[in-house]
Amino acid sequence: MSQVCPSIPIQSLEPCHHRDLPRELERMEERQVIRCYKFGVVMLLPGQTLEYQGLTNTRAFMEFLEWLGEPVQLNGWKGYRAGLDVIGDTTGETSVYTQWNGYQI
Repeated sequence: MSQVCPSIPIQSLEPCHHRDLPRELERMEERQVIRCYKFGVVMLLPGQTLEYQGLTNTRAFMEFLEWLGEPVQLNGWKGYRAGLDVIGDTTGETSVYTQWNGYQI
């Protein structure tokens, strides 16, 4: 908690034992509408059975990714980032982004 929000005085936090808390948390979760999704994509061509073999499919894989969405430069990206680094390129330089039926992918 101190890493997420250092201004919260952790020593003053106490467990909540209110009987309605579990039910209210469930209700809150049910009302939560998730509009952003991330997926990892690996492409294996016929005859390939191992993940590392898919790493040689660069041209076909890039064509497939372009079919899924538009390539975006991560550095400075302002859209949904799916946990990717948009400042220091530690998670790569590009990704694929699309919107579908109000969802960001």
